[in-house]
Amino acid sequence: MRAGIANRAHAAVAVLSMATVGIAQSSSVWLAHAGAVEQRDVVTFGLVSTAANSGIGGGFPIGFDGERIWRVRTINGSVGVLEQINPGDGTPIVVGPLGLVTGTPTPVDVDPSSGDLWMAGGAPQGTGYVPAFYKIDKVTGSATLQSLVSGVLPFDGLTALAIETPTQAWVVGGWVASNPIKTALYRANLVTGVLVPVGLLQLPFVGEWRDLAMLPDGDIAGMLWRFNGAAWPVFRIDPLALSLAPLYPSAGTNVGGLAIGPGTSVSTYCTGKTNSAGCVPTMGSRGFASIGASAGFTVYAEQVRSASWGRMCWSVASTTPTPFGGGYLCTGPSREVTPVTNSNGSPPPVADCSGAWGVDMNTWLAGQPALPAGTTVYCQWIGRDPGVAPQPYQLSNALAFTLKL
Repeated sequence: MRAGIANRAHAAVAVLSMATVGIAQSSSVWLAHAGAVEQRDVVTFGLVSTAANSGIGGGFPIGFDGERIWRVRTINGSVGVLEQINPGDGTPIVVGPLGLVTGTPTPVDVDPSSGDLWMAGGAPQGTGYVPAFYKIDKVTGSATLQSLVSGVLPFDGLTALAIETPTQAWVVGGWVASNPIKTALYRANLVTGVLVPVGLLQLPFVGEWRDLAMLPDGDIAGMLWRFNGAAWPVFRIDPLALSLAPLYPSAGTNVGGLAIGPGTSVSTYCTGKTNSAGCVPTMGSRGFASIGASAGFTVYAEQVRSASWGRMCWSVASTTPTPFGGGYLCTGPSREVTPVTNSNGSPPPVADCSGAWGVDMNTWLAGQPALPAGTTVYCQWIGRDPGVAPQPYQLSNALAFTLKL
């Protein structure tokens, strides 16, 4: 449906220049629970969004390439399969078998430069297995041996992996010499398989590292599993000082999957109009914008007049703001509109800024002609404001986001 708003816009009025829309793409923390994927703030670990799906099993390490979460699951006791999860709606899909025996958990991570998916597993040798690094094909699920691991301390194994550069990674082992509160930290060359022991990490309790991820500042985030089954905390690991500092006291139980990677590219621009309650409706978003998800990315406006009706205009083209209704239209031509919704908040006769409008754009776009990944969508909320005459409109600022696969 095409909106007629553009045709009602005032003309011959001084044009307000729109600042260049800078799409911000900051890192997020991704946690894979049994039954849900959580997106958290990389600094505060505050919850950003949750994608619930009963098909997500817990306890498996993950890697994230900016589009999909990847992990290896072991089925029937020994058969390894590659699984991808859409961060938008949490839908898990089995890609295919690895073609080798795997254990549980199986460390995986994504090379941040190339997007290649790596795994620390076991390569058959004689009657047993030796630690090895594999690359996994994200299309077929098949694993290809890259190197046999050397340099592991006696009695040690590899439990978690974090890739820093195309050839270098950090890995941690299990207990060292049967000491349940010490684990070894290694610097690993993925191509040659050579591990260099960096030192021992003193654990705060008896446990095992279940997943690692690179923090933006170069330190390592590690999820530590308690053997007693209590909540799994996340620590900052300083690889130089070999010290641990708490990052998040409880990632929940049966988690196992920790990754750090980009969320949806989002930026706000343009200027909203002050409504009759004295507030400027302000846009925001939460979740993961994906053309492959059926839900999971809400675009909203807060500071809206309570109990008022509005709808969101959106387009795939930016524009110079156009004067309209005492404010500005901030989306491009050929605008589309979402269904009308009520802001709720305080019931009449109270009129305050407690209202909010929102729409799940993954859900809405799933019912529209398909847009390709990489498309930037420009949005603005527009609604009625009975307390303003003769131009009874509320207009938010605007928000741009980029769709992922």
